Amino acid sequence: MTKKSMFQNKKLIISIFVIILLVIAIVLAILNIFNNKNKQSEVVVPNLLDDISSDIQVKDLPETQETKQEKNIIRAELSEQEKEKGFLIKTSSAFAERFGSYSNHSNYENLVDLKYFMTVKMQKEVDIKISSRDFTKENNIYYGITTRALSAEIISVNDSTADIKVKTQREEFWGADVNSKVSYRDILISFIKENKVWKVNSAIWQ
Repeated sequence: MTKKSMFQNKKLIISIFVIILLVIAIVLAILNIFNNKNKQSEVVVPNLLDDISSDIQVKDLPETQETKQEKNIIRAELSEQEKEKGFLIKTSSAFAERFGSYSNHSNYENLVDLKYFMTVKMQKEVDIKISSRDFTKENNIYYGITTRALSAEIISVNDSTADIKVKTQREEFWGADVNSKVSYRDILISFIKENKVWKVNSAIWQ
């Protein structure tokens, strides 16, 4: 091999080596740029989200406080309404059971016991019913009936009136041999507020 050819080979090897270095440098530069972009995006995006979040919190703070107050008022009103509905259902169920349970030997004790829960109007109606009955003419054969409330449903309710339907089971007893019969009837109990207190204004069997 001549000196000239050896020199050309060395020149070729050096050129190839330089090209390889350039390629490596370019690849590293590209990778570095890509990594820098990723780092920038990782830093910038959370900061933007934090800024947006803080802006929203600042803008919504007064409204949120007012909303909380409004929600608390609504909850209190709903809670009071639910309490009233619960009271009406329990009272109407208990009233229906006592109102519908009596015997011809009890002298309307069931109605007398319930007068406290009645309006003045209904109390007067009960007093007239009791006073107009002639107990001396009552049949000596025993007759009695017991009533059990099965369920109660609110038909309508507002600030001053309410109608509750109570489904009942009634068992009648009569005679010395104590015969019995079971039946099912609904009773519609109407309430009105009298001096801000719920009172039964009527109880009608259906």
